[in-house]
Amino acid sequence: VTSEGTAVDNATVTLLGCGVDTNDTTDASGTVTISVTATSTGTIGVTATKDTYEDATTTVDVTAYPMTVTADPTSMLRATTTNVTFNVTSEGSPVEGALVELSECGVDGTNGTTDENGTVMISVTATSAGTIDVTATKDTYGVATTTVAVTTPGGGGSSGGNGGTYPPGWGEGSPAPAATSAPEEAASPAPTKAPTVAPTKAPTKAPTVESTEIETTELKTGSTPGFGAMLTVFAIAGLLVAAYLVMRRRE
Repeated sequence: VTSEGTAVDNATVTLLGCGVDTNDTTDASGTVTISVTATSTGTIGVTATKDTYEDATTTVDVTAYPMTVTADPTSMLRATTTNVTFNVTSEGSPVEGALVELSECGVDGTNGTTDENGTVMISVTATSAGTIDVTATKDTYGVATTTVAVTTPGGGGSSGGNGGTYPPGWGEGSPAPAATSAPEEAASPAPTKAPTVAPTKAPTKAPTVESTEIETTELKTGSTPGFGAMLTVFAIAGLLVAAYLVMRRRE
């Protein structure tokens, strides 16, 4: 507590609200330490007073600690008594003295209080299928909630004649076997085409030159010289004609 920057001793500091009603006096340094245990959330009013001084005020906000609750098991059968263990924690630490209450499915009013380990076991007998609501509460803590499912065995769907729900897979038939396709026949290889053999061209026969036999008449001794000369001329002419014919045939 200060006044224009100067510490005020012997000032009375009073706290009121959220289940708190206490006070104490400042020391020479103008300070005071007060232990406070709020029993509810909200705002605590703080007032500092001293004779010849104006009253000074401030506030302290009281918020709830976060709290969680879990159930084990998380599901049960209708009309079957089941021991369910509830665990209540706050930021990982167990919460002792938390009230765990159950409602719906015919279990209204069922409750229990957690021990030093933050746990409580409650025997639950649900009379109808559905969802049990679970609520955990404690002063200065936030409200924690969870659920427990109640199912009815039998039937073939998610709900039966009693309006209950069933575990997944109840009443479902076996899956039909997958259709198998007939194996494909191996394709016959295409016939191999016989290679085509090009006809061989017969070699061209070289022209044959027929020799022309020229008969010569032997001159008898004593024949006429003029006649022999004529025979010689005719023989030469015949040879020339034969040679000419041979050349023509080659062309």
